[in-house]
Amino acid sequence: MRRCMGVLGLRWGWARLDQDLAALLAAMRRKRGLSQAILAERAGCSRPTIIALEKHLSGSVSILSAVLTVLGVRELLRNKLMCG
Repeated sequence: MRRCMGVLGLRWGWARLDQDLAALLAAMRRKRGLSQAILAERAGCSRPTIIALEKHLSGSVSILSAVLTVLGVRELLRNKLMCG
């Protein structure tokens, strides 16, 4: 877990996890130059779903997984954890 957090630039602390992760998703999307509409299209969901994820981290696990894949997070974690 510690290695995953380091890869994502996160650290342990007392905070509202849902808001922090939601803000992180939005920041990652912007960093990659994607609009909410384009991310939604690539993840196979609607723009309102992306908005809900970025505001409250609400939505299904399958959609969150798809969004993380589009943003490259899953691949980043896989590579970092495999290569150590």
